[in-house]
Amino acid sequence: MAVVSMISASGEKGLLAFTGVDAMVRWDPAARPVPVTGAAAAQAALDDGAQALVIDVLGPARAVIAGPDLVALATRPESG
Repeated sequence: MAVVSMISASGEKGLLAFTGVDAMVRWDPAARPVPVTGAAAAQAALDDGAQALVIDVLGPARAVIAGPDLVALATRPESG
């Protein structure tokens, strides 16, 4: 599995994540989804040295999870 990151204007690294295929295809029509939990995506961001998880980078509703929130999501116990 490949992870895709971006660097912000301020130099911070963010790992991209998408809430669904439609949002991902807006970003790259050739991309193929790999389903993961939010906790796994957050942990992948931290493992990759990213400061943030950028969700649905091209919208329609972009979100950024960073700092203590990113760590909390990464260390959240999996339910089920």
